Formats: sequence, C-alpha cells, structure tokens
Amino acid sequence: MKRLALILALLPWPALADAVVDQYRGPVDACYAQANRSENLDACYDLLTAACVNAAPQGETTLGRSQCLQAELAYWDEWLNREYGVTMAQMRERDTYHRANSPQYAVGEDLLRAAQRAWVVFRDADCQSRHSVWAEGSIGQIIYPSCLAERTFERVQDLIRLREN
Repeated sequence: MKRLALILALLPWPALADAVVDQYRGPVDACYAQANRSENLDACYDLLTAACVNAAPQGETTLGRSQCLQAELAYWDEWLNREYGVTMAQMRERDTYHRANSPQYAVGEDLLRAAQRAWVVFRDADCQSRHSVWAEGSIGQIIYPSCLAERTFERVQDLIRLREN
C-alpha cells in the first residue's frame, strides 16, 4: 500500500485524473447528452466517481476515492470551460446587438468574465475553508476534491441556466 501511494504521489495529478476520466466518462457523457435543461444535469453528477470507486482496484480506499473525485473535478472542469465559452459567445452576440440599440446594456461579456473570476476565488476559498475543518483526518483528502467537483458542477449548471433564461 505504501509503495502504491508513493508511485501515485510521483505521477502528475492532471495526467492521472485525465486517465481516470477517459476510463469512466461514458455514462456521464451519455447523461449529459440527454439532459436538455440545467436541472436535468443533477442525474449526471457523481456518476464518474461512483463508477471509479466501484471499479478501480483501490477505489474504496481514501486515496482511491480522492483520485476518483479528482477525476470528477477534471470532468466537470472540462465542461465548465466549454459552457463558459458558449455562454461568453452568447454574451458577445447580445453585446453586439446592444451596442447598436442600447449601448448602456452592452456589458454582458465584461460582467460574465468578472463573475467567472470572482467565482473561481469563491470556490477555492469555500473549499479550503471546508477542508480546514477536516484537515487533520484522512477525510480531508476527500473533502477538498469533493467540494471542488461539486462547486464546479454547480457552476456548469449556472452557466447553462444563464443561457436558458
């Protein structure tokens, strides 16, 4: 077990998370494709973690669960970047319309960018504060990536919801 932990500690986390995402993303991708509204995405959250925990050799250990949660975060971060791009494009389009008709309202792109930057700061601080409560125990290895994944998933929904309105 110590040898496995040492090997895993030497691997770059993003590469490890990407490999886990690639292995377990199928059901989540299918769920995402079927969700036609932001609230329907609720069924998609945690599918990757559940598949990883159940199938990975060390999935039910603290270290294994932590790695599965890192993969969940990587998955939703990928979608966050996509949805942010789509939402930003929509804001740009609206700003173009407003520049011609109501210039005072041509601020959507700037406001979305500012909101996203503020959200990243909030997410990180929120998850660090949650982690600090449990940092001494082994559960701390699970709390932080779990919080990051959950907050990132919620932001994906927020961006979609913004376009739906």
